[in-house]
Amino acid sequence: MIGLPALADERVAAAAAAAIAVSGLIVGHGVGPARQLMELEYTDAINPLVHMNPFRPDHRSVGQFVRREREDGDVVVAEDPLVQRWYAGPIDYWFRRYGDMRRYLRKRPDGTVRDMYVGSQPLADPAALNSIVSSQHGRVWLITSGETTTLAKIYLSSRQRAWLDSLRRVRDPLMVGQDGVSEAYCLNCLAHDPSSLADSIGRPDR
Repeated sequence: MIGLPALADERVAAAAAAAIAVSGLIVGHGVGPARQLMELEYTDAINPLVHMNPFRPDHRSVGQFVRREREDGDVVVAEDPLVQRWYAGPIDYWFRRYGDMRRYLRKRPDGTVRDMYVGSQPLADPAALNSIVSSQHGRVWLITSGETTTLAKIYLSSRQRAWLDSLRRVRDPLMVGQDGVSEAYCLNCLAHDPSSLADSIGRPDR
């Protein structure tokens, strides 16, 4: 028998899947383009005028990697929480430019602001992410998106882009998607001191 927490979790995942399907039909301008996208390999070129992306992004590989590796108490940050809720599981924070995500945010009765689909909290300030990395007892995962990478100036602020650039200088992703750009990072795994990582990312080159 499925317990209430598990049932609630399945319902959220099902709602996320439904939202993904609907958004695919809307953004993809119909059933035909949506079906075409699903049949492509991750490196195949697609029409960016239809799908807003020059290739099929691989959300699944990086998301499923995090789902396999995450443990209770871990924090997951994603550039695309709606899709990653399906593949990676619950998403704690949405790493996106505030101006792009604010239309999807709602204030809850407890006073927290979360996205209206999967309940992730907005994380527009890279300094706030550094603080999470420094203070979190569990591991902190970051899942990037191939879609965000190709449209970074739309989806990410200049500070967020600089933060990611500096992260990539000091840390290799633990998983890279089949599209070659979607990535999964653990920001405080292994023997790395999370406070030193937080100090090293977000700084300009000297």
